[in-house]
Amino acid sequence: MSARPADSAKVLVVDDDRFQRRTLARQLRAAGAADVAEAEDGNAALAWLHDHGDEAWLALCDLDMPGMDGLELVRHFDTANPRGAIALLSAHDADVLRSASLLGGGDSRRLLGTWAKPLASADLADIFMRWRLLAGDSLLLPDDAGADTCIDVSELRAALERGAVVAWLQPKIELATGAVVGAEALARLDLGAGGVMLPGQFWHQVASDGRELETTLTMVGQLGRALPAILARREPFVVALNLALDSIAAAEALPRLSAAVEAAGIGREHLMFEITESAAAVQSAIAAGNVARLRMRGFRLSIDDFGTGHSTLDQLYRLPFSELKLDRSFVQQAMHDRTARAMVQSTLQLARTLGLSTVAEGVEDEATALLLRELGCDCAQGWLFAPAMPPEEFVRWLDRHADARAMAAFDARV
Repeated sequence: MSARPADSAKVLVVDDDRFQRRTLARQLRAAGAADVAEAEDGNAALAWLHDHGDEAWLALCDLDMPGMDGLELVRHFDTANPRGAIALLSAHDADVLRSASLLGGGDSRRLLGTWAKPLASADLADIFMRWRLLAGDSLLLPDDAGADTCIDVSELRAALERGAVVAWLQPKIELATGAVVGAEALARLDLGAGGVMLPGQFWHQVASDGRELETTLTMVGQLGRALPAILARREPFVVALNLALDSIAAAEALPRLSAAVEAAGIGREHLMFEITESAAAVQSAIAAGNVARLRMRGFRLSIDDFGTGHSTLDQLYRLPFSELKLDRSFVQQAMHDRTARAMVQSTLQLARTLGLSTVAEGVEDEATALLLRELGCDCAQGWLFAPAMPPEEFVRWLDRHADARAMAAFDARV
């Protein structure tokens, strides 16, 4: 993936130190950024963002500024202009940078992360790569829609009622061999004319309307139609499907889910449920019991985003999981942050002790993949390998991946 910014991107440098601001602006232009602007403080940055409407942008902002610091500025960014992304820069130590990234990430999903000043060329390439990945999600929308555009609630409900939620697949790669061993089914809302919405833009409506189970059942049916072509190319193969505890917190939920899997013709050895949680569902005895029954019926269970939210040691102890999934926030920082790396290493060791398989999400570069393999992680998924794609495109990707592996094996022999 290119380490250059998109040609149409506007880049904003925000720093109260004039020398450092000008130096970074020159560095950006030398790296290929054609449109670079400067702002001396947070208020000037907000004014610039408001002036540029819905244009795509990337902001590199100093964390420690008088008046409005970088964290406060992040809180205003999504409302000021929803089409951009922000990278925080600071001369503080690594612990402060990590805390800033976590705190800022709670205020804006557009925060790319934090980097130490001064920026090295590799850091700048990392920022550009993350910005392009985020922009790639935005480009899934129609050209006239912003990345955070939400359609009218009535339109959204009508789309949900007509079954417009579709299952896209992102491959899971075995790190030791490079083989495709499975995929995660990710929900997309089909807007027609080639446009789709990401879960962060519509799932809140699914949940508030009580449609989580219905939507999951729809995706099960779609997976049943997609799997035969995949299994003809890959065996064994396991598809992971997110299952919210809230959606099975009713006595009739499990029979309906089991019936849908059977009707779709999916063998239990080919389906894994990634359990996602909320504060209310964690306390639900019915939901917890249904999770245990899924395992008793032969389904594998994955604890999703382990170490964040409600995916804790207590849940790992209470429920019969067979896989542990590392959250992307730890995975993406492990190369640069000793604390994140230690947490990944200890979590993988815990999984091995408990006899759980492991998968890391959000793997975006080869160095991270190699580190995870060295630490003993079983599988990985992320943009390094492939984005999520419609099932028919996934099948074509599988064929290309098989050809590439065969050629690599031939090259190794000769």
